[in-house]
Amino acid sequence: MIRLLAVDLGGEEAYLRIHAQMWFDRLKDEPRFTAALDELRPLLDAGREEHSAELAELWEEMTMVRRSQPAGTRW
Repeated sequence: MIRLLAVDLGGEEAYLRIHAQMWFDRLKDEPRFTAALDELRPLLDAGREEHSAELAELWEEMTMVRRSQPAGTRW
């Protein structure tokens, strides 16, 4: 049962990635969107080894499903 749920959640994650990319493509030239990205950029510019506390918390939440899968799972 849990395996089926994990497969379903993997499909949901793929759908959400496609949906997010669609919105990015639609909004990438919108001034409010680019301003919001500029506001968030410092969270990413800290460097790969030095994430901010805010990004670390978001990362843990956003990757919960992926981390629940066995190593080597293909997405």
